Amino acid sequence: MTRYERLVRDILFERDYEPRAPRVTISVPPEQQRFITELSALIGETGLQDDRWLLFDTRVSRVERYLAGEAMPTDEMFEWVVDRCMSFAPALDDYMERLDRLELSLRIARAARVRDRRHARTRRAEHG
Repeated sequence: MTRYERLVRDILFERDYEPRAPRVTISVPPEQQRFITELSALIGETGLQDDRWLLFDTRVSRVERYLAGEAMPTDEMFEWVVDRCMSFAPALDDYMERLDRLELSLRIARAARVRDRRHARTRRAEHG
């Protein structure tokens, strides 16, 4: 076994036994709400906002969770959602600018959720 393989094995072994952070409930941060608003606007441009299942097919429930603030899309899912919307939306001259802005909004929203969860765990530990 190479030194690298031993290090990887040891690191993965340690990770398996690290306790998970306690679950906490947080409200939707303003940064995530901005992402939701921008994503809703993009979906609205397709003209299918009332029939989202036509746009997203079997993944409509995931998108509904994103719009409700219950979850955040992975990078792959985000790209798929944007591609689907762009394929149904009228030609957008600012496609790349729009994509970059929405992706930045997603990253900021993810960071805000992490921040709020950490804050909630800290408060819980202080009072618990």
